Amino acid sequence: QIPSRVLIVIAGLAGWPITTLAWLCLLNVLPFTPDALALRWQYVSAIQDFSSLCIWLATCAVTKAILEVGLQMTLNGLTLNHYETRIQSAVAVYVSLRKLFAIAKAAEKAKAKHSRSSYKTRNAAVQGAAADAVANLEENDIDIGVSGPSRFNRLHGSLNILAGPFQVGAGFRDVSTIEKARIRARQAFYPLVKAQGRSKDQGLSREKVLQWLGAGEKSIEAGIFTMDPLCEEDFVAVVERAYKEQRFITASMSSFDVCNDILWRFFFAGWLVSMVLTLTFMFGVDFREWVMPMITLTVSVCWVLSRMLGDMIQGAIFVLWIRPFDIGDWIKLSSPGQPSKSDEMAVRSITLWRTHFVSITGEQKLIQNSVMNGMCITNLNRSSSSPCFPIKILVPAVTAPAKVTELVDSIRQYITDKDTDWVNGSLLVSSMNYSAGYMALDIWPTYRCLHQDLGAMSDSKTRLLLFIHSYMQIAGIAYVRPAQRFTDIENEGGKPQSSPLADQPTQRPTTLLTVCRPLSRHGTA
Repeated sequence: QIPSRVLIVIAGLAGWPITTLAWLCLLNVLPFTPDALALRWQYVSAIQDFSSLCIWLATCAVTKAILEVGLQMTLNGLTLNHYETRIQSAVAVYVSLRKLFAIAKAAEKAKAKHSRSSYKTRNAAVQGAAADAVANLEENDIDIGVSGPSRFNRLHGSLNILAGPFQVGAGFRDVSTIEKARIRARQAFYPLVKAQGRSKDQGLSREKVLQWLGAGEKSIEAGIFTMDPLCEEDFVAVVERAYKEQRFITASMSSFDVCNDILWRFFFAGWLVSMVLTLTFMFGVDFREWVMPMITLTVSVCWVLSRMLGDMIQGAIFVLWIRPFDIGDWIKLSSPGQPSKSDEMAVRSITLWRTHFVSITGEQKLIQNSVMNGMCITNLNRSSSSPCFPIKILVPAVTAPAKVTELVDSIRQYITDKDTDWVNGSLLVSSMNYSAGYMALDIWPTYRCLHQDLGAMSDSKTRLLLFIHSYMQIAGIAYVRPAQRFTDIENEGGKPQSSPLADQPTQRPTTLLTVCRPLSRHGTA
């Protein structure tokens, strides 16, 4: 019984406080009774500029709805493109660790139950309990709550799981710090080893772990459990990396949402200004009289705020569309086409205007996104999982070929034996410098750790260099830089005199070392 035009306006603006107030005022003014539909419509039509106001309100409702839907769909698409694969991997690792902790708890209970039995009986009971736990592991036992009708709903459910504490199953308290994650991993490692019928020194069998998880060689689980056998430190590193990834994803999504909110406020402010101007021109203001003042004002504001607006637009494109890094990533900056001269930096926070970094030495750095937009960014976290950096050593050119061959073979054997540090390695002689008396031996080892594990890379490299140094010392291979020529300048005659070695033919370096003698007892030159 309400006029259809008014109903359309009210339905289109449902939820707006100003609309509610306007509707209450309209009910108090107009005599709305069931017997006077024609009279009601006559009263409504008699209101001055009511039709224009209805059109403006309907336009506001439609344009705001289009703005909200279009912007939300764009931001949802950007979120899916940036984080969907990463969140799925994090959830898969999270579920896998939950399963392993459940198996460890079952093995621990069986060991406590048969504590007074013989060693063989106790081990058999532990392995049987682990097998039963694996058989009982189903999707309903570890509910991660990521179901939903759409990709974005499933992504939102996964984020809700990752945003909470790192749950490691019954019997093991939830993890809220990195130190607690290490403690829980060490507590679960020994029961898992016993569940496989192995000793702690033998470690976990990678094949058996993948069999427990029901994963193949090309699965996500196979990518996190790369060592075989899996020692305690490797298992702790896996749990620690999973905990860090969960926290970094949560922080990155929070930062991304803040940037999205700022972008939404910017578009909403532009929409609001345009609607207010439209309403002003609809009710008596001559548009032709305001054209030049509006153009002048717009140009002036843009000129004053040009740098800030330009930086914000470039920052929005850089952060929301390009997104070359996330919180927790280790990066290096350099000019395009030039080698990187900066230290590795960890991303701490991201905004539309600038990014906060922490260098490897602990320095806090703020860099504008518009500046980084034209730089070369090396993201260590998104690089290949097996870094390879050259190590150069100098071998005396007078070393016997047999000793050089033994040195090369020893380095290769060391890299092969230390499979916890290295995947493989190759060696080559890059240059021969007979004038300096050495040849350069380049070692290209492939690290077992990831690019962002800078501490582990430094430890592996240190152990390799110490081994090379010790071997060369024992084998009598020591590079000593050849003696350098020098010139002796007399104080009285002022004529330079060379040392006896200066006139002899030699292949030594031609670097000159000048020695000055005193001019007198009380003065020096």
